Amino acid sequence: MGVLIAVGLVAVVLASGCTSGERRTLPPEPPPGQPPGGGPPSSPGEIPQDFQDMLSFQAERTFYIATNEPGASNENDGLSPTAQGGSGPWKDFSALRERDLVAGDAVAVREGTYFVTTEEGKKGISIKSGGTAAKPVRVYASPGEAVVLEGGYTSNQADTVRQDPKAYSSMIHPRGSYLILEGFTVKGCYVICFTLFGVDHLILKDNTVQGGLEDGIKTTTTASNILIMGNDFSGFFNEAIDVFGAQRAYIMNNEFHDPDRGRGDPSAVLWTKGGARDIRIWYNNFRDVVGNNHILILGGCCWNSWDGQAGVDPVAQDVEARGNVLTNVELAGTYAYRGALGVEGCRNCTFLDNVVDGAESGIGIHPTQDRDTGISLPPKDIQISGNRLVGISSGRMVNIKSDSAEGLVMRDNTYYTDSSPTFRLGNDVLNQQQFQAREYDAGSAILPAGDFQG
Repeated sequence: MGVLIAVGLVAVVLASGCTSGERRTLPPEPPPGQPPGGGPPSSPGEIPQDFQDMLSFQAERTFYIATNEPGASNENDGLSPTAQGGSGPWKDFSALRERDLVAGDAVAVREGTYFVTTEEGKKGISIKSGGTAAKPVRVYASPGEAVVLEGGYTSNQADTVRQDPKAYSSMIHPRGSYLILEGFTVKGCYVICFTLFGVDHLILKDNTVQGGLEDGIKTTTTASNILIMGNDFSGFFNEAIDVFGAQRAYIMNNEFHDPDRGRGDPSAVLWTKGGARDIRIWYNNFRDVVGNNHILILGGCCWNSWDGQAGVDPVAQDVEARGNVLTNVELAGTYAYRGALGVEGCRNCTFLDNVVDGAESGIGIHPTQDRDTGISLPPKDIQISGNRLVGISSGRMVNIKSDSAEGLVMRDNTYYTDSSPTFRLGNDVLNQQQFQAREYDAGSAILPAGDFQG
């Protein structure tokens, strides 16, 4: 199967670049002899072997899109970055409507800004990949060049778009298998920037995602084996990443910051719901962001009714958030069991070795509740270990609803504060000694705020 890319409308304006915050460094590659394929990495933070294999593949044939290049034309063969000797680049993405890219091909997109129309039935950019494990397909911005996909949405259009959001398509629709999308700036998305539907083995790497009335990235139940790594998210209104129903996804080393608050506050920055399973959220930075009752959620809302999908139990399973750093985050909600780190309806889920540095409250654990039926689904078998909390303005380190403690293990956390922290368990507000007497938080410590070292 080949690759078909279509774009609703393409135009040319001056390009603009965007830089992201400092990235965390990934650990070295695993040692020789580690089994390839879709299994877990040998240690946290490593890119799993199947994705490493995709990223190390060298394309067998490269096509070029260069909208600003003299002589660029969709009638060219696309095989040269400049027009020369009867060969030359294509002008825009529409050149690929009639051309298939076979496994092992790549498309290098040159500097420029491409307007992508997603309203009035336009479908944005659709990329259907026939890549294989041995020969993936790669579509990427040429190194050192600013390639901008511009949807045209601005926050002052929010009220109009909300009246009929289904009239607007997502900007980018990856489909098929073994596809890499890398290095683009995606901005001005009317509703969703990337919708992952019917895709297996997709890598979204080193992109800058700005804006989106709903989500920066939204997965679906037909998305599996996803790596979202090294991207920068800002200007989002609802969520930066909404993991709905995906199976096996790694979200690593991304930056989340500065949401669009022009029309209210985002519900969360990242959550996992809709039956999502085998999700790893590792070593991301969340800074200067806002959520309703949580910033990062294992689980989430809406589990019982979503486009005809009902009765998803658990709402999420086998989700691990490890090594993430949340700095200067705001909770706009007033729910009693709120916290920067949240667990809602998740099963066998873990917060491990995360840092919260500046928030109203630290960790919240409670059921998810369907907004249509009122059905409540509590989390089970949750582990909260090795986390460090500092700058918690309310002094409330943990909020746990009484029906959400089944199988809960808390231990070896550290609370940096110069006052006495509190822990809520059901309707009881406890000090640490009382909380530990209920057989929670063994091995945890309270240290002076000045001892914290980020």
